[in-house]
Amino acid sequence: MKVQFNNPKTGQVKSVKLGWSWSLFLSGGFLGIPLFLQGLSIWGAVMASLWAVGLVIANDTGTFILSVIGVGLSIFLGLKGNEMIAKNYLKYGWSFANPENEMVKIAQKQWGVETETPF
Repeated sequence: MKVQFNNPKTGQVKSVKLGWSWSLFLSGGFLGIPLFLQGLSIWGAVMASLWAVGLVIANDTGTFILSVIGVGLSIFLGLKGNEMIAKNYLKYGWSFANPENEMVKIAQKQWGVETETPF
């Protein structure tokens, strides 16, 4: 189940899936690159920082702690990643492509967002 967003300035359309984000769960930790590409720069920087710290720490305890943190963040990104991407789009002026669509209404409820209704 996907919801489409429209950029009113450029006409570009992007889709965001409802629910679990497999792409961010599986690859979000890879230097944070998928996060940067989705516009989640802060989370990308967090994941890239974990990689950098992991390169510096060479002991077993530090590596284990970073692995646990990384797995926890990956689960968090899998659960909340699509919601964060959608909210980021709305923050930067994107709008739902079909605001009257039933899927959009489900997404708005699930993500806790509302669209402005014109008067």
